[in-house]
Amino acid sequence: MTRPLTHTTASTTLAKTSRVATLEGIPMITVDRGNGIEMADESLFEKRTGVETYDDADVSWVEYWEGTHLVHRSANVALKGREIKLEMGRLG
Repeated sequence: MTRPLTHTTASTTLAKTSRVATLEGIPMITVDRGNGIEMADESLFEKRTGVETYDDADVSWVEYWEGTHLVHRSANVALKGREIKLEMGRLG
């Protein structure tokens, strides 16, 4: 079961709207820097995207890199008119 991404503290609220989480208007992503999953400002990372087209599927992905380390990857696979979305919470 997937729960919506929501975290509230005394002074800030982190909420998922649409497909992008924001913290006081700053786009946030989940990242794994090797010490557990955390939320971080997406502008701190290099964003790389890709698309592959096959006879039976269209595949697209978004990756966020910190130097030479991949810290986030999201993929979207469209199969014969159906769509499957995968969000990787932990890399490796």
